Amino acid sequence: MNKVDHPHIAKYYETYDEANYLYMVMEFCPGGDLYDKLFIDYLDGMSEKQASEIIYKIIKALLHCHDQNIMHRDLKPENIVFAENGEPKLIDFGFAKLHKGNDDWLETCGSPHYISPEALYGRYGKETDVWSMGVVIYQVLTG
Repeated sequence: MNKVDHPHIAKYYETYDEANYLYMVMEFCPGGDLYDKLFIDYLDGMSEKQASEIIYKIIKALLHCHDQNIMHRDLKPENIVFAENGEPKLIDFGFAKLHKGNDDWLETCGSPHYISPEALYGRYGKETDVWSMGVVIYQVLTG
């Protein structure tokens, strides 16, 4: 989280470690997540303009991660939230990993509806995030 300072990634401030709990202090994003917006506010889908504005910003955040050799590995509407000013923010880097050169990841992780076929069968790289983003785009456009 320290390496991913970007306007469309929720800011990480500090971690507090106690005997049984780990607390992460992050940017407050009271606008709900994209999943709620899609399945509560926009049952028939968003307009292409609305969708393109949100998706463009999240793709820029994902590109920033990939430039840092970080794979998110769990892109889905629930991991895109909205800040107080309405800007979309990428969250939940619990499955994120550094991708070093030509190393392929063999472990399967992510959410079943958004995971790429390569991630299911092993031997995947940053492209798995692109697949997941494609599924998110499809959902945003079709509702």
